[in-house]
Amino acid sequence: MNAPFSDLGVAQTKRMSEIVRLDEWMSNPDLAWDAISARASEPNSFAERWFVRASVCNLALPADARMLIVREEGQLIGLMPIFITPTYGRMRVQHVENWLHYNCFFGAPMVRRGFEPLFWARALDLLDADPRSPAFLHITGLDSTGQLANALLRARSGAAVVHKTKRAMLHSSLSPNEYYETTVRKKKRKEVGRLRTRLDELGHVCFRRLSNRNEIDPWIETFLALEASGWKGREGGAALGNDTATARFLRDARYGAFETDRLEIIRLDLDG
Repeated sequence: MNAPFSDLGVAQTKRMSEIVRLDEWMSNPDLAWDAISARASEPNSFAERWFVRASVCNLALPADARMLIVREEGQLIGLMPIFITPTYGRMRVQHVENWLHYNCFFGAPMVRRGFEPLFWARALDLLDADPRSPAFLHITGLDSTGQLANALLRARSGAAVVHKTKRAMLHSSLSPNEYYETTVRKKKRKEVGRLRTRLDELGHVCFRRLSNRNEIDPWIETFLALEASGWKGREGGAALGNDTATARFLRDARYGAFETDRLEIIRLDLDG
């Protein structure tokens, strides 16, 4: 018995660069996002899939929150959450801006290393062609010395740095002990040692690092309670546990970070 055979032609389409609603994108994101995070131009945990997902699922989104997605030959090379805001400083100038919320501290988009110029060229072309986007883009929270900022400044002749601020950052190739001995004065190190000895006199002291997924919730509850017991928790302050949505965001983000080996929590216990 002869089996019938047919010749079938299938049209192959390449996914193109696009701007889509942020909540819709997060319901079925391109998992190549994770691969870009592993070799990003500027590593940014706040732009990784697990953090953006926790943000979108738990926090209030701007009315026009969208995801700007850049591809080359159908392959994802970068993405950035954006929204349209009606004011620029004190001026009523509608413009496009990258979306950062109160607990997001670095605004670098997730871009594959080596593709910075292409990412900005495609991103700007997308915004130029988008009828909903105003003709002005403001990017907040870039490292002014980084590859992404440099590539953006070169992408268009009118690009300029309009504001600078400084934040503390730990960046060192030294081991923990070497860093401590290099940056902390000997007198201060002796004082810390003396305080540790006094703490030992009060009971059993130990450091622990989170390693068990089942401990995430109780450890987070302990952290939220500790933070709320201080000045942040008083009088409706900025403690994360003061707002249920923010507390849910924290929990979801921590689980996502744990699953992708991005979470480190270290605690100091006295008698448990």
